[in-house]
This record gives sequence, structure tokens and C-alpha cells, in this order.
Amino acid sequence: DLVRGFLAGMGYTVLDVGYLADENGNADTSRVIVEIELPTNVTAQEMSQAMLLSFAALRKAYPDATILGSLLKIGNLIYIFPTDAAAFDQFVNEQITGQQYGDYIQKNAKVFDLTTNSYVTPGTPGGSTSPNKNQTNKDFGGGGNTAITAAAVDQDEIERCIGKSQQLIHIFL
Repeated sequence: DLVRGFLAGMGYTVLDVGYLADENGNADTSRVIVEIELPTNVTAQEMSQAMLLSFAALRKAYPDATILGSLLKIGNLIYIFPTDAAAFDQFVNEQITGQQYGDYIQKNAKVFDLTTNSYVTPGTPGGSTSPNKNQTNKDFGGGGNTAITAAAVDQDEIERCIGKSQQLIHIFL
């Protein structure tokens, strides 16, 4: 598959690719995800690049999808980055700045702890201490937004990564 091939060629370990399920368990062709495993010593810049390249691969392979999801598994944490395909297109076409897109991503990002089966930031919207069935099933459709914690991506590093990733994305797309 195109997504696996591209990301594996970039050196990533791809764990899963595909459509998310709708309420009836059927493939929802408007929502697609890729899950990548990264080493525990990964930098924020490397995370940002993996996320952006994931979006590019999903956009190319699933052009009709309206929601793209990049799940980055690092140790016992999954960093969850959903984006509207339209917002990603605006970023790629330089209709919004890297800073604007970084802010958008940051606003929608979540971190899920596989050990405790809960969000890293309990008590925030979408981050209760009880498991959220939809989140553990990789369902991005609904719920509140959670600001990503300091353990996640640093905004300055996202910005530094934007230029290099945009060049790779333009070559791929």
C-alpha cells in the first residue's frame, strides 16, 4: 500500500493504516489513520516530521478522506494528531503559515497512555481518567479538544520542521 511503502521508505515502522469504523462497524471512508511507532528518544522535531509526512501519505493514498489521523506510538504513549484534509491542503499550498497550522494541530492533539488506559491530562475535555472507548478505538469523531502537554510536541520545534517537511511533501504529492 502507498502509505506503508512511502513511510517505510522514510525509515518509519508503520503499525496500522486504514479507515476508521463508523457507528455500525463499517469503514468510514471519510476518516483515515496511520499509526507509526517511534523510538522513545525521539525529538519533537522528528515527531513533527513523522506527523506531517503521515498526513501527506494519507492525503495521496486517500484523496476523498476529509479527516486524516497520525498516531505516533512512543513507548506506552500514543500521540494523536487529527487534521481536516482541507486544513492540511491549505498548509501544503501555503495558504496558511506553518505557525497557523502548528497552532491548529496543537489545539486538536491528544496524548493517550496505554498503561493507564487514559489521557495524559486527566480532567481536561476528552481527558477523563476513565477509558474513552472511542479514543482507544482510534475514533476522532467528536469530543472536546485537549491541549497537548509539555511531554509532547514543542511549538517552536514544529515551526522549525515545517520547511523541511513541506519540501518533502511537495515532492511526494
